[in-house]
Amino acid sequence: MEAIEFMAQAKEGKIIEIPKEYLNEISGEFRVIILLQKKESKKSSERKFQALNIDTKSLKFNREDIYDDE
Repeated sequence: MEAIEFMAQAKEGKIIEIPKEYLNEISGEFRVIILLQKKESKKSSERKFQALNIDTKSLKFNREDIYDDE
């Protein structure tokens, strides 16, 4: 089975136009798989990039430990 991929929008909610360059390759029975792209609201995309508040006062860190491979 060979796969082709293209972007399309449904017309009248039920018709998807196949690009002309693929029409000669399609004959007989074929499988259709539809992948939907969900539109994200502005709020949900902003929430992804909010800064994190991390309490580091209790962490002990020694710079020399970084270079100590033994």
